[in-house]
Amino acid sequence: IQLDSTTSINKSYYSRARAKHLKNDIPGALQDYEAAIEKGYKDAKAPYYVGMIKFLDNDFEGALTAYNKAIELDSKYAFAYNDRGSTYRKLKKYDQAVADYKKAIQLDSKLYFVYNNLGSTYRKLKKYDDAISAFTQAINAKNDYYIAYNNRGSAKFDKKDYDGAINDFKKATELKKDYAFAYNNWGTALMKLKDYEKAIPLFDKAIELNTQYGVAYLNKGIANEELKHFDIACQNWKKASELGVKTADG
Repeated sequence: IQLDSTTSINKSYYSRARAKHLKNDIPGALQDYEAAIEKGYKDAKAPYYVGMIKFLDNDFEGALTAYNKAIELDSKYAFAYNDRGSTYRKLKKYDQAVADYKKAIQLDSKLYFVYNNLGSTYRKLKKYDDAISAFTQAINAKNDYYIAYNNRGSAKFDKKDYDGAINDFKKATELKKDYAFAYNNWGTALMKLKDYEKAIPLFDKAIELNTQYGVAYLNKGIANEELKHFDIACQNWKKASELGVKTADG
């Protein structure tokens, strides 16, 4: 760059950006990615990484512009479609998100996490059968994908299929024994079946794995209330409130 700062060495800006990115110098990386683009670098990865940085900084409009540029440079860039879909999801533009996830899958059907993202978007649209189908495709593509099992369980929970939800939450914990969210969700499904005694140990497990898990304290309090353990329930809710769960304040 010192020897020649013209557009002919724009790849050097990109390469330096990657080095800075990998050593976690995010502002420096962003500056060099943008310099590479400005100087005419045509590889779609430069705007793609700009999009990633802006997305993580919650600048979703900026991320969207960057992903649009990446796709303009490479219309078959599956990762860019996936990440633009996630940006649309953050912007609550769910139909556009669905379209991008489907395009990413069309370009590369092996990207198991895209099916999971698609399922999560269908849940936002309250299309629970479509969500379950997408999560199932994610699991078929990666049979130890514990996140997709948990998410499919949540979609079944939304449909009031509590037994089916429990099976998926249980499978998620078998695949990842320290998955606090799945233990909490499993306990919540058991409460819907009024099985409060079995729910409490699951909330305890979630709290053991994540001592700052306020929602698990809240749910444990509800289960104890149903069992008429009122003093314990109040203690649970007090802890949930201390951890920032506002619904515990009532």
